[in-house]
Amino acid sequence: MLGWEYPPSITGGLGVHCFELVSNLAALGVEVDLFLPKQRAGIFSPHKNVRLIELGSLAQRIGAYGNIIQMPHNSNYPSDIIGTTDEFAKLALAAVRESGVHYDLVHCHDWLTVPAGLAVRDFLKKPLVLTIHSTEFDRNPIPWNWISDIESLGVRSADRTIAVSGRTRAQLAEKYGADAGRLRVIHNGVDAEKFVHRTERHRKEKLVLFLGRLSHQKGPEQFLRAAKRVLDYERNARFLVVGDGPLLPRLLSLSIELGISDRVSFWGFVPENEKHHIYSHCDAYVMPSVSEPFGITSLEAMASGTPCIISKTSGVTEVAKNCLLVDFWDIDEMASQLLALLRYPPLSRTMSQHQIVEVRTLGWRETAKKTIGVYNEVLGN
Repeated sequence: MLGWEYPPSITGGLGVHCFELVSNLAALGVEVDLFLPKQRAGIFSPHKNVRLIELGSLAQRIGAYGNIIQMPHNSNYPSDIIGTTDEFAKLALAAVRESGVHYDLVHCHDWLTVPAGLAVRDFLKKPLVLTIHSTEFDRNPIPWNWISDIESLGVRSADRTIAVSGRTRAQLAEKYGADAGRLRVIHNGVDAEKFVHRTERHRKEKLVLFLGRLSHQKGPEQFLRAAKRVLDYERNARFLVVGDGPLLPRLLSLSIELGISDRVSFWGFVPENEKHHIYSHCDAYVMPSVSEPFGITSLEAMASGTPCIISKTSGVTEVAKNCLLVDFWDIDEMASQLLALLRYPPLSRTMSQHQIVEVRTLGWRETAKKTIGVYNEVLGN
């Protein structure tokens, strides 16, 4: 398997998915070698069936490729992303050649690992499975053709492409002309046991959470504009913006323009182990994404029993049925739903109880079982 992010060095759902997938595949008896760029922090294998191979640390031993892949201290995505993905492909191929390990198949994740996946697939002459977590059409209003071309190549070349939602599958068919017969939908999951259940607290200030990358795709501006509407009626609400990204300066300015800077707290990036507790201390979670292939954070909030408001343009709506849905652009409706949750405890309590029950059926073990089903398809089992 070829990945790009891995805890604790993650910036989104890709790293969470890879960790949980290999953990559950291993528990089901699958042996996985997970190749990754050199991580910023120490990593560990979750199971005896999983070997983690950091390719940057192999560069000097391999010798043929002198540039060690080393990510910046605050990002998994260096400025020279083109050169880094090419270097990753070279190192992955060299490492597989040297290993002499018998592999049954190759599995890569998103466009970042497509060049490596194709190189290793061609060398091993084994089936290739590709998981698409998001596309360039999700991430940017004006897609970068260089990336979308790699995504298209990967989807056309893979024996099977796994989409994390039906929404993403439809996009792959529409944008890249993907063969429907080789597309499979396997939704993300959540490890509900990791999350602390929310308890009702009798305090004056209500906490509303946004957690995600501060980019246009995730809708943080809509969150602040809805916050303004809520605060016109409920001044005892505080809005937490957790995450980092290119829109931070704009969001800081917007909170001042809207006159709500005293009621908005920007917390920056929060590590996984701290994030688990943040959900449980909040009275509502909002995911107002403009375009969201899935949205693992909403399942995490649900596992904490924190009532969720999620955008209708989110893949998670295909599996999560006990959340309030809203159009990302409908600021008034978003505010109305928030006011309902903050003002009417029976509504909040009922949603919380139903969400906790629902997420128990949405675990990563099922994701892994379905992934093994795809493996068996390409292997002819």
